[in-house]
Amino acid sequence: MKHRGAAPSRGPRASPGETDGPPLSTGLGRGRGLLAGLVYVALFVALVNPYTDYDWGWHYRYGEHLLQQGHLLRGDIYSWSMDGYQWVNHSWLFDPIVYLIFEGFSFIGLSVAGSLVGLLTFFVAIRPFRLSPWRQGLLALCFYLLVENALDQGLRTQVVGLLLFAMLIGLLVIVHSDSRWPLWAFPVLFLAWANLHGSFVLGLGVFGLFVAHEWLITLLSRKPTPAPGLRPLVLSLLGSAAVTLINPFTYHIYLEAFRHFNNPLLPLVWEWTPAPAGSRLQMAFVVYTLVLSIGLAWRRRVEDVFFVVVSLLLLVMSLSARRYIAVYAVATLPLAARILQDLPGWLETFRVSTALFLLAGAGAVGEGIHKLMPIDLFVRFDFEDYCHLGPRCSEPLTQLLLKRPPTGRGFNYYDWGATSLGGASARGSSWTGACISGSATGTIPTRTSTGCTSSRISSSSPATSSTGRLSKRPRR
Repeated sequence: MKHRGAAPSRGPRASPGETDGPPLSTGLGRGRGLLAGLVYVALFVALVNPYTDYDWGWHYRYGEHLLQQGHLLRGDIYSWSMDGYQWVNHSWLFDPIVYLIFEGFSFIGLSVAGSLVGLLTFFVAIRPFRLSPWRQGLLALCFYLLVENALDQGLRTQVVGLLLFAMLIGLLVIVHSDSRWPLWAFPVLFLAWANLHGSFVLGLGVFGLFVAHEWLITLLSRKPTPAPGLRPLVLSLLGSAAVTLINPFTYHIYLEAFRHFNNPLLPLVWEWTPAPAGSRLQMAFVVYTLVLSIGLAWRRRVEDVFFVVVSLLLLVMSLSARRYIAVYAVATLPLAARILQDLPGWLETFRVSTALFLLAGAGAVGEGIHKLMPIDLFVRFDFEDYCHLGPRCSEPLTQLLLKRPPTGRGFNYYDWGATSLGGASARGSSWTGACISGSATGTIPTRTSTGCTSSRISSSSPATSSTGRLSKRPRR
């Protein structure tokens, strides 16, 4: 919404449909369009990664069960450690999508799909601002460095949740500029979100914060009655909260979210730990935040207040869990876009800017190709490669455990350890995707005739002594 009393802009207003820079001739406009296309090509290639999602097996098997049996699987029928466990599958709608993609295009399809969703996330977040190619390229570079770790395993539920969060941010940007049409879109968005990923709770909180911000602005304006646009906004929020209950588990998805974030084992999961000191992710995070802060101090615009508050909250969350850095990147893209729009347009006339733009694009493409080398590995990527590059599956260990099955029920907490199982159609068998703990703790991966999980076996067990020390998945 547009508010009175805002300071005059130092540059073009960041409103939907506006393009920065001077009017262009047809030829120059085509050239800019080509450069903009190169930005997305470079970002797409850079975001493609060999598929290594530890949770793939669960999504695949549950999606297979839903499509073949015609009903949602609510209990665990695949692992020996928690057989029959009743759980709330907040991403149940994502499972058949994974199954269909894998059946049609195998692991390469899941890799490409992950990159496409990441690319769409960037597009949706900056679309309202219509930036020039070099400004898009600069934002694409920042986006890539901040979300690289979140997208390095291919298509995941978290990646889909990031796209839905970008859609929310995009809608809020439009509403903030007095456009009323997106109000009906919020309930539709949250209806899909509540059935695809549990991060809808965060999105609902951000939407509620936006409504509270608009109400506060109205209150401070000392108007006798609420602004006409505030009532439909409140109704849209209430409707969005109500439709989240339209899912197979109703209100239990909220209880599941509360249980998840109170899980004492959560700090042991890699993505819920802080970014390592001195890592490229941490350095990019710090530099981006500092530059963003300087730009916001230079702008000093009232219209930025809401997005600054959301960014600060996500900044605090990102300091304790690297998983939120990607969400922080999406939330701050509107702020970064507005700062770039305020930069002088004559900067684009220098040939050096074009050279730097092309150099950065070539670097992004080069890094993407480097990750996919050798290219034949990416094209023929099979289950052996998935196990080797991802969860460290062990076929010899599996065969040994089938001959000497472990006793007891295992120790693995249901949603800890990224347990996954899947099927190799050529072999007609199930595989483990756990394999993340070392034998020093007596933990080794297990595959049974019906599924797989992690199991606790004595360090003196023949299975442990025959496999040596297992290591956690190496990270970049």
